[in-house]
Amino acid sequence: MLGLLPGSYGDKSWDNATMDNLMIRRLLETPDIEGILASPDEVIQAQAQKLVVDAMLNPLTALFRCETGELFQHPRRLALMLALLDEAADIVRAMVPQAALKSGDIMFADETLLGAVLRSAKLAGESKTPMLQDIEAGRPSEIDYINGYLVKQAEKLGLPGAHHQMLIALVRQFRVVGNDEIRSAFRLLNVQPTDARRVN
Repeated sequence: MLGLLPGSYGDKSWDNATMDNLMIRRLLETPDIEGILASPDEVIQAQAQKLVVDAMLNPLTALFRCETGELFQHPRRLALMLALLDEAADIVRAMVPQAALKSGDIMFADETLLGAVLRSAKLAGESKTPMLQDIEAGRPSEIDYINGYLVKQAEKLGLPGAHHQMLIALVRQFRVVGNDEIRSAFRLLNVQPTDARRVN
């Protein structure tokens, strides 16, 4: 997906500015890339959806020390992911400009975001997320740039972000949480057993 963000094309129309951009034109002409031209609203939508996916997969693989494909094989892990997803979905829907949201409201529906997370986990299979690799190497992770960003937006918008705050704290501490420890690790939060219909 290729395109320009709002405000990056000055006085020109979006169409003219995009086609004047030599790099975008060359990438669109390259057959192996199979690039598609996206409007500014579509770029924002894609970035917001990727933020939600990254905010689920990266920290949870770090927390459970597992590969992406193993992440949701336990009901308590799924319940935690759904609680995190509910928070993230509300935050992202409030963050995205209304113009982008109107044309992409289906993209930010709870079930669509859940599907994006589960598809990404399945596609990643036995790979390790960058955050898990950082944690295993003892390096600082990108938790503050992903989930921390969501929490800052939640605070600005007056929305709940407690699940993500707890997740950030645990990942920063390099904590490993077992399936039986999820409820105690997230003791102040309402993490209930999974509604299996939601993830099938």
